[in-house]
Amino acid sequence: MAARDALAHSEPILTQILTDVLAHSPNLRLALLTECGRTVHNATANVLFKTFLLPDDDQAVNPVVRNPARYATRIKTLIVVDPPRQHESSTLFELEETEGEDQVARPLSGRRVRDILEKCDTMEELIWASSVPPPDGICEVFTTHVPHLKRFSFAPTSVPPDNIPPLKWDALSLTVLPPLAYLRLVRLSQAGASALASHPPDVQHLDLDFVWLDDWVCERLARIPRLKRITLGTGGTKLTDRGVGALVEGCEALEVLELVEVQGRLSKSLWSNVVLSPTLHTLKIALSESGPHHSWTADHLLSLPLLVGLDQLTRLSITRTYNGHGQIDDVAIAKPVPRDLVDALRECTKVQHLECDWWAWGIDDLKELVEGCVHLQTLRITLDAPFARLLSLTSSFAHLTRLTHLYVSVLSTHAPSAPPSPVLQTPGVSPLGLVNGYGIGVGVGGIMIGSPTSSPLSLTRSLKSPAKLVISVPLPESESPVASPVVGAGNTNEVLLDNTVHDAVVPPLRDVRKFMRRCPKLVLLEWFGRTGRGAWVAHREDAKSVAGIKVEYQPSCADEGTTWPVSSFLGVAPRPDAEWTGPEAEAAAEAVREYETERDGEIEREKEAKRKVSAAGRKRGATVSSGVVVPEACGLVGNGKPRRRQSSASEGLGKPKVPASPGNGRRNGARRSP
Repeated sequence: MAARDALAHSEPILTQILTDVLAHSPNLRLALLTECGRTVHNATANVLFKTFLLPDDDQAVNPVVRNPARYATRIKTLIVVDPPRQHESSTLFELEETEGEDQVARPLSGRRVRDILEKCDTMEELIWASSVPPPDGICEVFTTHVPHLKRFSFAPTSVPPDNIPPLKWDALSLTVLPPLAYLRLVRLSQAGASALASHPPDVQHLDLDFVWLDDWVCERLARIPRLKRITLGTGGTKLTDRGVGALVEGCEALEVLELVEVQGRLSKSLWSNVVLSPTLHTLKIALSESGPHHSWTADHLLSLPLLVGLDQLTRLSITRTYNGHGQIDDVAIAKPVPRDLVDALRECTKVQHLECDWWAWGIDDLKELVEGCVHLQTLRITLDAPFARLLSLTSSFAHLTRLTHLYVSVLSTHAPSAPPSPVLQTPGVSPLGLVNGYGIGVGVGGIMIGSPTSSPLSLTRSLKSPAKLVISVPLPESESPVASPVVGAGNTNEVLLDNTVHDAVVPPLRDVRKFMRRCPKLVLLEWFGRTGRGAWVAHREDAKSVAGIKVEYQPSCADEGTTWPVSSFLGVAPRPDAEWTGPEAEAAAEAVREYETERDGEIEREKEAKRKVSAAGRKRGATVSSGVVVPEACGLVGNGKPRRRQSSASEGLGKPKVPASPGNGRRNGARRSP
């Protein structure tokens, strides 16, 4: 009996041991579950069910669905996904009796979802990646049964067919959402946006991406007292300068602001009218280069040099997202970096991580930048010059004593030949990873599963060769290095494989080695993007002198044999028993109605004010057109004759008229030009 009690109390230690065992030998899982006794079974279940992928399929049979009381209590992270297609296996725990069934998948009923969640009393994170929204009252379940929940994400990953619009979530129960550290919401309906705004959630990191994101929603969100990080994305045109300004200036604790694929209607003067709060240290703006974009989407970037507080930032990112080799949208064509932006960034002496590949940097502009931003640790730019010209700035980069990572993309005009192999499109991108039999791209605790990795040094790029040789990039500092042969250690860029590919635009390794050795802490120099050619890694960990630093050239290649499971799209099947009823639901609906009434009233008042201004302008225009003579300062024009006042579109509506003169006309026109 004493031995049995001791074994039971050792379950946490056994769980830690089996975590390492199963990581190295996953095939042992069934034996450990079925053949080694209850204590080992429980410890093994703790490991296997800690992060669980739940297919959103009412016909799926797995331990969590069948016996939530026994297995759901072990879940820390639950990921709800669309079921795999019929010819694929579902999860590691899918039972054989489901094989051979050829039925159209239906989502889990609302009752079954609630039964599972009510048993997840230790769950810390829920990621809803299914294309069918969760039951309406799911947030009430969080409040009553999931006390340890810290992160919630509603972000479907399946891409709907062109002729089927994705389902949007009304999310009425957001009004009773408990305090969280992280909340991500996409595909909210207009009603869902109203529910979010009627009771702003108590969160620290808020990530939103839906069409109905507008100024009124942002003004309500600015009331969140604990909000430290906000990520916005919208394909709609409802968001203007007013909404962004409300967030930046209203969130007193805000530290990070990210605008990712924001279309909206942001003006050219946006950043000149915004003052950053003293707590904000990171600003990120990202747009895809493939689009499609509205013609004005990137106009607001022109006012960045006028941003008050730009020099207080430690992280600044204005980047493009690379999506293959398709056509570049007209808005995203790389233009020369504006002169005033170079001057402004040069004064940002506190910036440590600078990503600015939206514009093309000339050699002289880049030299000014690195000589001004002396504390840079990470730099990412698009170079308007051959890659070899970068190496001519050795003396300038040598003064960056903290620089560890340098990412450079080169315009196609300077690298006209096609890369010899598939390239790494964005710094740090790795193939999709599998979790419990799935290849998905959703976040777990702020880290993406099946998505670009957070560190480019954690990549394992496979080189094209008959032998499928894989060479791992060493991991310095915090990550454990993987032993690999030093490739290209001579004075050329030859890779020690049978089929060596020579590329004329890649500089000799001796030149790159000289550049990297002169930079005191540089460990990675990567040529990424459409013309990307790979990376150079400096091995400093064992070097006793600068001359002993080895530099490895790592070509960018993709594994041609890698395939990933593809999930079904369930977005046309409604979820049974998904309605939310009861007193809390009625109170939430009333709160949404009150918010919408207040919002609509404000919209009408603004429209009425605009109509009055417009009517006043038309009245003055009619007076001018009737032939009223307006004298000059001396009563006469240059030829001594009275001058007739003409209506001018360059004059602001609602402003008093001034005597017209050629000089005044030009100034007014310049002031009103878009």
